[in-house]
Amino acid sequence: MVIQLNSQIKVLHIHTRGIVGGSGTNTLLSMAGLPQDKFIPILACGSEGPLVDEALKKDLAVVILPHLKNKINIFDDLLALFEIIGLIRQEKFTIVHTHNSKAGILGRFAARICGVPIVVHTLHSCVFNYPNLNWFQKRFFLFLEKLAAKITDKLITISEPLKDEFIKAKVASRDKFITIYSGVEIEKFKLHSNIAEKKQELGIPENKFVVGIVGRLDEGKGHEFVLKSVPLVLNEVKDVVFTFVGDGPLRKSLENLATELGIRENVIFTGIRNDVAEVLQVFDIFCLASLYEGMGRVILEAQVAGKPVVATRIGGIPDIVCENKTAFLVKTKDASSLAGALLKLIKDDSLRQAMSDAAEEFVSFKFSSEKMVADIIKVYEELLKNTLEYD
Repeated sequence: MVIQLNSQIKVLHIHTRGIVGGSGTNTLLSMAGLPQDKFIPILACGSEGPLVDEALKKDLAVVILPHLKNKINIFDDLLALFEIIGLIRQEKFTIVHTHNSKAGILGRFAARICGVPIVVHTLHSCVFNYPNLNWFQKRFFLFLEKLAAKITDKLITISEPLKDEFIKAKVASRDKFITIYSGVEIEKFKLHSNIAEKKQELGIPENKFVVGIVGRLDEGKGHEFVLKSVPLVLNEVKDVVFTFVGDGPLRKSLENLATELGIRENVIFTGIRNDVAEVLQVFDIFCLASLYEGMGRVILEAQVAGKPVVATRIGGIPDIVCENKTAFLVKTKDASSLAGALLKLIKDDSLRQAMSDAAEEFVSFKFSSEKMVADIIKVYEELLKNTLEYD
């Protein structure tokens, strides 16, 4: 197969769900940043939703795969595999680039069945190490990842610790991996919004100190431990509001927990917001208590916005902060340590300002979306040269 340099190369990105999270944002930025004279990117997604809306705003082509769902279901999964095969055969892609565990497994096998020359997969998390899975589930997902890795040309990890997890689990040899940090739109998160107006919109009293949390209200994000830290913080500082941005299946139980703890007046659940860059400006501290993170993109976004971070020392998080300079890291499932780190920042204005300045500079230098896209293009071009007569 001969590909001319002046010909456009079709690239299919496959993402499981239509939600805008770290992996979804990574996918859209990866697609939108590709030079239009060389590449034609198309997004295949399991459902409509905010991710699809954002893709269309960026003038990206989108195909919905109705049976590509997050939960395992033999019937749906087989139909999703056939849907992907049909799409690939119809559009004749040169590169298939998959994301997430489900889309990654089905998409890569579909690509090889169809004889796609280049298959790339971005690893956003290590599903077989999720703490909420039982032994059998972990072994099953590990088996699938090892199987799919054999038919993958390049595995992209979004942090060095994440790469180390996959290598330790012997998913593939080290030379098959490359770390490309998930990039952030730097200028987007450096904006200066009207904080008083945004606080009023969110229902936050103007004189309150704000600890902000952004993330899906789902298992593994550790939101319950943030809530358990609130009474400990309020014992020493009264005028603090904890603002949770996002939605998910645990929202009701988290609201109930806040009520049980007697802190409901100091906790706000905003639901899904399409103005996260503006909402981040309202926060005085950003907090994330995840039990696992492949990287933690939102932490990068918070740092670009100049917010000191309190987060758990887990997964790829230590790789994207400068500990004790831009962020304090604590153990998982430890409300007391969370409260201690938060109070240290709440009580010290000069420390917060110093960490804020350091955070913005740190991310701007190393984690731009432009650098991420440039690194992905290098992967594509190297594989094109090695796989095809790329003249």
